[in-house]
Amino acid sequence: MTTILAVLPLALTMNLGPQIITAITLITAEKPVKKSLMYLLAIFIASTSVTLAAFFIFQAFQTKSTTPSQSSGNEALDYVIVGLLVFLAVYVFLNRKKNTKPKWLSTLQEADTRRIFILGLGLYSFFPTDFICNVTVGQYLASHDMNFYSAFPFLALTLLIAALPLLSFLLFKKRAEKVMPRIQEWLDTHAWIVNEVVIVFFICMTLFT
Repeated sequence: MTTILAVLPLALTMNLGPQIITAITLITAEKPVKKSLMYLLAIFIASTSVTLAAFFIFQAFQTKSTTPSQSSGNEALDYVIVGLLVFLAVYVFLNRKKNTKPKWLSTLQEADTRRIFILGLGLYSFFPTDFICNVTVGQYLASHDMNFYSAFPFLALTLLIAALPLLSFLLFKKRAEKVMPRIQEWLDTHAWIVNEVVIVFFICMTLFT
């Protein structure tokens, strides 16, 4: 259970950035519910596919033996993941002041569901923060001899965070329309801090557990 809980904070890093900004933007578009649900479907497919693929790949490299050479091989995988996380921390830091919205975000409100679905797949599978987080979770669970379904709490929390703008829209429509722009503005300037804290936390978890 402790191992499962350890990966949950990475669900924040999965979303804090253009991912959650996209979800917020969609609730101001035409047919917000339909488009948001399509976006969430893409998130589920992308994050589940990459995380489980990483899990099974790393599980195949895991060994039940405790010989020195095999143990050092498993430790090497841990250091590879730590290296990826360090790269991610540097990436987040260097991009912390880039508040200019991508061009595709400005045209998102007019996008059809197909484009939104493809965008969701791309963001949650190939975007640097998400790809590294998915791979990290898969490797961490595999290295601790967990089952593949141990990734489901992480995947569920990732989906829940991404769904918060839609849930807020459905429950508090008028209030959500006023609050969401302020949340988006805060995320533009502060999300990188949360991401850095989560990444450093998980680096420590990987090295010392």
